Amino acid sequence: MKKLTLLLGVLALIALPALAADGIVGKNGETAPLSDIPAQPSEGSRDYTVFYNTGGALDTPATTGGSDTGWGPYFIATWVNDTGEDILLVEFGWPCNGTGDQKHWYYWLSETLPGPISTAHASGMYTIADPVYSQPPTVYSYVDVESVGLVVPAGARIYWGYELPTPGLGGQLTYNGVVTWAWYGGTWDPDEAWGRTALLQLKGRSLIISTENSTLSQVKGLFR
Repeated sequence: MKKLTLLLGVLALIALPALAADGIVGKNGETAPLSDIPAQPSEGSRDYTVFYNTGGALDTPATTGGSDTGWGPYFIATWVNDTGEDILLVEFGWPCNGTGDQKHWYYWLSETLPGPISTAHASGMYTIADPVYSQPPTVYSYVDVESVGLVVPAGARIYWGYELPTPGLGGQLTYNGVVTWAWYGGTWDPDEAWGRTALLQLKGRSLIISTENSTLSQVKGLFR
């Protein structure tokens, strides 16, 4: 409520119409939903508000890995947005290594376990940070996905994952209660059954506008 009051005050200063029931009404009658208002990161910071790693702590190190015969070429995990706010995903990460400059990442906005990678709702490339093979992998590779615009609505579930540089060989832990999957035998096989949890990480930030970090011109820009 405090943020909404501050936002109304800012809008009044620039003589924009009042908030409609479902957003801000522009000069031409269009409505910008509150969830579409761009968050403004503070200078020198990405303003992360969500951190999630299947291992628990951010950048959890791998203690084991898969095998070239026992795990598939892709790992995925799931996350439910229980923050109560729409979240823009900013970064993915996972510990891996191997030859080749780049591999693929994948994303699904889905309440159920997705199909094969060809069904991904978004995908792209990531750069392998550590080209030297070791087991387990010790270095996280990160991919900046902020510009892709992957918005996870409040309460929604996503799945995300990556193509391993060396098929079957990726950072894992002994099973810790978090279920992850590897593509094996034409299906997503749960690592839980084999006593493992794959390490995957994401970062994001809230799409609720921060009046402390916004400017009048940024709010006006919604109505150009």
